[in-house]
Amino acid sequence: MANEIAAMGRGLKSFGMRISKSKSWSLILTAVSLAVLMTGCPGRPTGQETEASIQMERTACYGKCPVYTLSIEPNGKVTFDGKQFTETLGKVESKLEDGKMAQLIAAIDKADYFALNSSYVDESDGCPITATDSPSVNLKIRLGSSENSIRHYHGCMEKGDGYHPYPAGLTELEKRIDEIVGTSRWIGK
Repeated sequence: MANEIAAMGRGLKSFGMRISKSKSWSLILTAVSLAVLMTGCPGRPTGQETEASIQMERTACYGKCPVYTLSIEPNGKVTFDGKQFTETLGKVESKLEDGKMAQLIAAIDKADYFALNSSYVDESDGCPITATDSPSVNLKIRLGSSENSIRHYHGCMEKGDGYHPYPAGLTELEKRIDEIVGTSRWIGK
């Protein structure tokens, strides 16, 4: 760091300016602070929005995977539409309980959703390995002026033992949405 300060001082001297070490530190801290503020989060400013719009669709697999769509509106209205292998077939409406929208937004932020790719289906999307006959989750989220739609095939998996869809953070977000909304009451699990 001392070399960078000295180089900065030499550079300023070439323009006929003299700068002390304490002023150098002040200048460096100011430059770093500005860089951090200007770059910020690539997806969206966190902690500002209080409402989200979420559409999640779980598709069929080779087996009895629950097939349904879930829609959450900014006002907290929830619509579940069971298609196949759910206890509730057809549409049912509900309302998010107090505090649930904030939990959804926190889960979206934790997953860094707006920085994720639009597709995780095969190797060209960065999948470490792929398997056949797995379900997909199509997830579209709008939060403030940020919006992202992701097609997530659960046959896109982490390497290693067991069934671990890739990326893990996206899979966790999908599970958290179901948990926060309480879709198990309609799925039957």
